[in-house]
Amino acid sequence: MRIAGIHIENFRCLRSFDLTPKPGINVLIGENNTGKSSLLIALERALGSGTPAFDLEDFFADAPNAPPAPLPTIRIDLELRPLPAADFSAAFTTEFVDDIDFDPNGAPFLRFRTEASFDAAEGRVSIDYFSIKADGTARRLAARKRFTLRGFVPFYLADAFRDAIRELRNRRGFWGRLVDSIHLDPATETAAANALEAINTSIVAATPRLAEVRDRFREIGQIIATAPPPDDVIVNPVAADPAAILRNLEVLLRTFDSPRGFALDRHGEGTRSVGYLVIYRAFVDLLAREENDNLEAEPILGVEEPEAHLHPHARRAIAGVLGALDRQMFITTHSTAIARYVPADSVTLLRRSGPAGVASQIPIEDPVNPGAPFFTPRQRSILDRELRSGAAEAFFARSVLLFEGESEVRALPFFARALGIDLNRLGISLVPVDGKAYVPLLRMLGHDALGVPWAILSDGEDLEELAKHLVTAGRVPQAAVDAANAAGRLREDILLPQDCFALDAGQNFEGALIYGGARAEYEAAIAAQVGAGALAAFLAADANRPGLSPETLVHEFMAHKRWGRPWKVLFAAIVAESITAGGTNPTRIPAPIVAALNRARDFATGAAVKA
Repeated sequence: MRIAGIHIENFRCLRSFDLTPKPGINVLIGENNTGKSSLLIALERALGSGTPAFDLEDFFADAPNAPPAPLPTIRIDLELRPLPAADFSAAFTTEFVDDIDFDPNGAPFLRFRTEASFDAAEGRVSIDYFSIKADGTARRLAARKRFTLRGFVPFYLADAFRDAIRELRNRRGFWGRLVDSIHLDPATETAAANALEAINTSIVAATPRLAEVRDRFREIGQIIATAPPPDDVIVNPVAADPAAILRNLEVLLRTFDSPRGFALDRHGEGTRSVGYLVIYRAFVDLLAREENDNLEAEPILGVEEPEAHLHPHARRAIAGVLGALDRQMFITTHSTAIARYVPADSVTLLRRSGPAGVASQIPIEDPVNPGAPFFTPRQRSILDRELRSGAAEAFFARSVLLFEGESEVRALPFFARALGIDLNRLGISLVPVDGKAYVPLLRMLGHDALGVPWAILSDGEDLEELAKHLVTAGRVPQAAVDAANAAGRLREDILLPQDCFALDAGQNFEGALIYGGARAEYEAAIAAQVGAGALAAFLAADANRPGLSPETLVHEFMAHKRWGRPWKVLFAAIVAESITAGGTNPTRIPAPIVAALNRARDFATGAAVKA
């Protein structure tokens, strides 16, 4: 059984929030205070352990310090479906036969509502439960039904404040409940008790100071009646009750640099965070069905920021571990190391729309061509490759600037700084892509999916190929491209309206800089890095280069696979820093680059809206 639909009203920043979660992993991404944690807490209020409790701060308010009386009703609607099975189990159907309904395709579902309202007269929050039919009819459920439902689909949350030390000391936490579930068989318990008694007797007999301590405690018998010696005071250096030993179960972790092992509370924050997640998963796997007294229980997991305190390699590793779990899971993250190793359509992007949080997802089906997948198999393969190569940063951006080369990666930050554009503060991601990846990335970022505004900085060598990508991505019709081509206005009528800024005709990035006035800076970089006579040697190596202009000579040198091409990424940074005087002077930046960066800035600040 899985949650197939979520609708939340008036809970924290989730004013009217809808989400269609995937049956497996769901990765929630967004800036702070966009509703990621609120969504997990809403799921916990609906299906978590114990009786849910709401306070005034949980109610959505348009303004701070809103009076409590007119607070709107909180509704958390969860649509449950028997995925991957075709029907609910007999036990579930028996319990909820009056609440299960069917969609137009005949598939069964149960929509469960948790409703909280503030009673101003009594000054308290009341909670009610309902099942909601397909036609919207609500049927009130007894509170016990909520606990019965939770027995089938319990939700367990590992929040961002997790810590293994706190967890190991919390008797009602995951660890405490897991340890309390461990019971020794009678024979083992008796043998352990006898062994412990023998150990204690041996230690006391061999340690005079312990005997002295025992005799001091016998002074209590002078004030309060006690049993006669030697049964009046017993000193146990080791707990004599096997159950007490289990309650103080110690876990030692041996690492490469500490082969003798240390308890979890002796390790750093990262190891303790992973330790907590291991405890959490062990509890869910080993005890969830027992705790809910239901062999059919299918736990749903929520984990906040699993990457917290972890080294980058460990972040990538934990992404693989979580992605392999065969459970429905909701994960919040601020890490590209997590996002790049999950399927793109498992990502949900949360953002603010005024005071409320809203969600954007990649659809399963193409909304323009119902029945067809949103990505073709080839597009999905290309997209997965690009995300693993670094394009996953686009998930976290307010706007994205796409381009093809690594040279731009090095140079554009200098150009942005010279233009007064703080890429990090504004949330602008610079994403290099293979030319073949434009289509899946544009579809992923588009209005039908994640809705992240983008611009493209393109070489001027093949404008028709870029226009073709726009057509395939569904951005422009082929007829419009044909008409613009016929009129010689492809750049003006197609590319610029789509926020595609191409360098001058026939020029790549290096050519735009060299012919734009940076020849001297390239010559200086070549002399300093390759050698003072490198350009002359390059010219002498091919007698077919007479009469080349200085710019053409430098450009051909940079394009040559043996001479300049290995250096072009390094030179891009050197030249960009030089022509902008260390990122302070924008006057020598080529116009298309200026336009592309300014457009990305306008999208990020809200000064422009993506068409």
